[in-house]
Amino acid sequence: MTHCIVPLKSTLKELGEKETNEILSDFSCPKNKDVEAFLLSGAVALDLQSKSRTYLVYGVDDNSRTLAGYFTLSLKNISVPHTAVQRKFREKLKRFSKLQDGFYTFPLILIGQLGKNYTNEADKLINGDKLLACALDKVREAQDIIGGRFVLLECEDVPDLIEYYERNSFSCYGQRYLDSDETNLKGNYLLQWLRIT
Repeated sequence: MTHCIVPLKSTLKELGEKETNEILSDFSCPKNKDVEAFLLSGAVALDLQSKSRTYLVYGVDDNSRTLAGYFTLSLKNISVPHTAVQRKFREKLKRFSKLQDGFYTFPLILIGQLGKNYTNEADKLINGDKLLACALDKVREAQDIIGGRFVLLECEDVPDLIEYYERNSFSCYGQRYLDSDETNLKGNYLLQWLRIT
């Protein structure tokens, strides 16, 4: 099975907003309703406003393609407490960030959403490691153009997700309490993960 990555921006330009929303309406992610809700009701607006960029990942087989998953990237500035960072990670942060008042401050790329499509078993067309690798490839392309070395993502405090991000070389440095509009998530905070790319 091969995969192709199509920017949502290109789909909008080629097909228009109505047809694009019809394609997206087939996306289902019962394991994470926030991932599903974002693609169905937020991704197009944020892409049109250039606040983020969403990429659709298709499984391609015999001249047909099926939406297997997607990811969304955006720019972000963060401040990380010096005490929250492991010693080996501090040395790298010193080279690429500024330490002020006990916080490392630096720009990075946020993987804001990452999810597979469970409609008609499309999730079987790509595994989670491959989907994350697709997102990290786009992060590196952006960093080649604009600079930067870090990528951030957030997730619920779930053992399988923790193991998944640790296996993919992310380091957890803290947590963030949910905003009032983040109603599709369990618990009241998200774990925050950094990786040097």
